[in-house]
Amino acid sequence: MADASALGTGNVVDGGTLYLGGTEDWALNSGNVISDYYNYDGEQLVEMNAGKVVKQGANAITIAHANTYSGGTLIAEGTLNASDVGALGMGDVDNYAMLNLNAAGEYVLANLTTFSGGTTSLAASATLSTTVLDQQEGSVLSIDLGADASSPIITADSVSLNGTLNITGIGNIQDPLTHAPYAFTLIDADSAISGDFDDLTVAGIEAKETDFLTVDSRVVPADNPQYELTASLSWYADENNAATDAHGIFTLSDPDGSFTLNTVLADVDPNSVTGWDGKTLTKAGDGTLILNTANTYSGETRVTEGTLWLTDTGVIGVPDVSGLGAVNVDSGATFGGSGVVNGDVYNSGKIAMSHEGETGNTLTINGNYTGDNGNLYFNTQLGDDSSPTDKLVISGDTSGNTTVYVANVNGKGAQTKNGIEVIDVGGQSEGVFTQGNQVQIGLYEYRLYEDEGDWYLRSQSTVPPEPDDSGDVPVTPQYRPDIGAYLGNQWMVRNLQMQTLYDREGSQYHNEDGSVWMRFKAGNAGSQAADGNVDINNNYSQFQLGGDILAWDNDRQSLKVGVMASYINADTDSEGNRGADGSRFSATGNVDGYNLGVYATWFADAQNHQGVYVDSWYQYGFYNNSVSNGDVGSEGYDSTAHAISLETGYRHDIALSNQNTVSLIPQAQATWQKYDADSVIDNNGTRIDDQDSDSWTTRLGLRVDGKLHRNAKSMIQPFAEVNWLYTSGDVSVSFDGAEMKQDSPTNRAQAKVGIQANQDCQWSITGQVVGETGSHNYNDLNGSLNLRYSW
Repeated sequence: MADASALGTGNVVDGGTLYLGGTEDWALNSGNVISDYYNYDGEQLVEMNAGKVVKQGANAITIAHANTYSGGTLIAEGTLNASDVGALGMGDVDNYAMLNLNAAGEYVLANLTTFSGGTTSLAASATLSTTVLDQQEGSVLSIDLGADASSPIITADSVSLNGTLNITGIGNIQDPLTHAPYAFTLIDADSAISGDFDDLTVAGIEAKETDFLTVDSRVVPADNPQYELTASLSWYADENNAATDAHGIFTLSDPDGSFTLNTVLADVDPNSVTGWDGKTLTKAGDGTLILNTANTYSGETRVTEGTLWLTDTGVIGVPDVSGLGAVNVDSGATFGGSGVVNGDVYNSGKIAMSHEGETGNTLTINGNYTGDNGNLYFNTQLGDDSSPTDKLVISGDTSGNTTVYVANVNGKGAQTKNGIEVIDVGGQSEGVFTQGNQVQIGLYEYRLYEDEGDWYLRSQSTVPPEPDDSGDVPVTPQYRPDIGAYLGNQWMVRNLQMQTLYDREGSQYHNEDGSVWMRFKAGNAGSQAADGNVDINNNYSQFQLGGDILAWDNDRQSLKVGVMASYINADTDSEGNRGADGSRFSATGNVDGYNLGVYATWFADAQNHQGVYVDSWYQYGFYNNSVSNGDVGSEGYDSTAHAISLETGYRHDIALSNQNTVSLIPQAQATWQKYDADSVIDNNGTRIDDQDSDSWTTRLGLRVDGKLHRNAKSMIQPFAEVNWLYTSGDVSVSFDGAEMKQDSPTNRAQAKVGIQANQDCQWSITGQVVGETGSHNYNDLNGSLNLRYSW
């Protein structure tokens, strides 16, 4: 079943084989979407009688429901996560790749064979009962002893061992009173155990290279054969008369490895050989050490490499004893979690409260905090003041300099009032916390502010004022700057489809059979959005060409039909409003693409070029759009636009001397446009959509056109034009459902001036300058050059 996302309910195969593979991660499950897996709500997901399940491909598949098939399971490639103890049915399991048994409870399998290159992993609280356990050469059996293992982890009738045994966590390693090491029964067999593991690793590290543990594993021959593992901490080596000398160094060299320690670390006597004081912990290596208990050692905690993590039950230091239990985080190292530090913290590295994608943890420091150019990382569900967030609580004073980074976790953004508190300081708040990354979600830009010693994330542009008489606190949001970039791209598409007959072809004074023309236009426009809080500046250009393909006349009237095409390119610079901390961010947008169209023009008096004319056109455009938004990154999307226009006017000539004339041309035009754009999900997870819209633009104006004869073959035509433009329909975009509009004026005033030169009754060249103005600081200034050849 290749490239599938989920499997439904019912009898899938009767006596056959179900192939699970493809290139996507997916799941047989019930519930909602989790991580990269797609889950399906069903009652009996795999019911195949004697059928067989085969896992193929490098993707990961999760089966999270009990199943009844008996034909067996083959994991040929990738990863199979069995998240229910009955997920693998009742047949044999052959594992050539990765099998994770990660549910709490007992898995009951017929026979389990792990072949060379395969890994079978049992999570904490998972146990296994099987008829045959066969670990072949080159295989790995990985067991997490993070939970108390008072009974065997694996029971089997027959056991054959080879390959590697990997231990990823150990519960209470030693007796809390005597510190004597515990022995764990990993495997209990009904018959003699055949062979032994070739290698023993701890969190992916060779056991003999694990400095913080002394580990031994062995087959115990007896009437009831067992496989045991004994582990003791080097911290308590002197009390156990171990062969190694006691020390407080915990080295985990594998950057992907972690070790959870459930044993309390208490003060012991110093060791003169190693020079250890008996009360100081040093975390070394790139891996992760997790402390899960209330430790009582009173010395320093030095995090020199990798990560030291406290669970919500993890404690460092002795309560109510000042000057003890200090934590030093070196540059490049990480400390954090949701536990408690009874002592001071010196941060030259990184402190975080939650893992990626999680939030709501609090790290408590019962002491002082000093930032030595270190970093703090907070995960927050960005919204209003009540948003779930990581938090750092410091009972003492703060000092030094720290950079703060914030990651959004499933937040949609909202207007804050006082803000989302992330740092609570109980003493003197003299530390400087500087925001290190641009944080935005929904419509809003979030910034870090100090208020009465504590630190908050706020999505507003000013310090919170006092409540008004109604109790409400009026605030102005600090808007994200790319609002203007999306709106600017949309406005440029609309703007560069607009044209008039005279823009396109200039003044036509001859009854030609046909013509070809081309036009170049460039300009700058300025506008605002979000009630004046976002500034938009556009620079644009357009190259257009076209020509007549049909012509008809009856010695008086004429009708011409033509085709046209244009290329447009426009850049948008957008700036959001300034925050109370003085911050102001910018974004850029770009749109480029093509318009294809047709036009038709009818003159009532083509001979004298007087009287009524009617011009109409249709254009279809398709465009590539991009928006670049600082730390948030860049996005690309496509858009299209349709436009239909109908224009009419009446030309009245006033004769002057020497065959010169002045023409007055009142004009009216109506244009309908429809714009469509793809939805975008930015790097912070904000959905940007709802740009699809249609609008009407009408124009009423007067053109004054002069005809100055130089000779029989050449003529100069200066002209000027004023127009009133009226537009209905908004230029808008939504961010997670919250709509933002361009403050484009409904009414605009437009003025044009230019000159046209005609030569040999065939060639003409026209140059013009156009200016527009309107409310909300709207302005547009552009120039164009038109070349036309007639025959």
